[in-house]
Amino acid sequence: MGMLLAFLLLVALFCPQSVFGAEKHFDQDYRVYGSQLRKYVEGDSGMVHYARWQKDQKGLDAFLRSVAELDSASFEKFDREQKLAFWLNVYNALAIKSVLDHYPIKASVDYFPANSIRQFNDGWEVLSFKVIGSPITLYDIEHDRLRLGFRDPRVHFAVASASVDSAPLSPEPYRGRGLDQRLELLAHRFFERPSAYHFSAEKNQVAVSKIFSWFTLDFAGRAGFKKIAFPPPTDADIVLSYIALYLPPDQRLALEKARQSGHLVFDYLPYDWTLNDAD
Repeated sequence: MGMLLAFLLLVALFCPQSVFGAEKHFDQDYRVYGSQLRKYVEGDSGMVHYARWQKDQKGLDAFLRSVAELDSASFEKFDREQKLAFWLNVYNALAIKSVLDHYPIKASVDYFPANSIRQFNDGWEVLSFKVIGSPITLYDIEHDRLRLGFRDPRVHFAVASASVDSAPLSPEPYRGRGLDQRLELLAHRFFERPSAYHFSAEKNQVAVSKIFSWFTLDFAGRAGFKKIAFPPPTDADIVLSYIALYLPPDQRLALEKARQSGHLVFDYLPYDWTLNDAD
């Protein structure tokens, strides 16, 4: 009996999963991460209390350790919505972590606001983090994992790039269940922001977030341009057709009337890279 117990202890030490028949559990309810968001993120505005959060990062660090230690075999068992929720949460958490590691931000680039994530991480290609056992950047997550990996334009309304005009950071983490409905709600709310959409029927002018200039083709399929005809649609055609899906009926009708007039002036709003700092 003693020899058997010793053998089992040795096997458990070197091959714990084979003994207990269980993989290390990854919390897809994101309880630890969610508790930190609710503690440091303002629910209405999505602004972040970085100064307070910087003093107590144990919860955030614990979540990021679980992200780093998640094995690829376990991740591949996630369904599509769970994978999307994972990458949205990881992106937002790492954006927060990158700010906390540099807070208060020291300005070195004249082109961006003094307190901006672009001061130390221009292009998101510099800082590297460990996710599912491998190094990765915020740039990789946004463009390879999220945009190309899921081809759902609504991710642009969920990734919070630590700036005033990015998608607001939610005090609730994303979860696989109910994710589609939540992304639809985020899209509707995004166009309620003056920094995302502004239409003047009197001046026959419409201006939209710069996000639509950077990622125009991401919105083409959902806007009804799955096959690009000749002549191809203009950026305004794609963007305004997409935005119309999320406007209230009266605003949609007014916009369509202005578009049909042939005199609608289309432009992009300036993008504010100021840090989404509640303090």
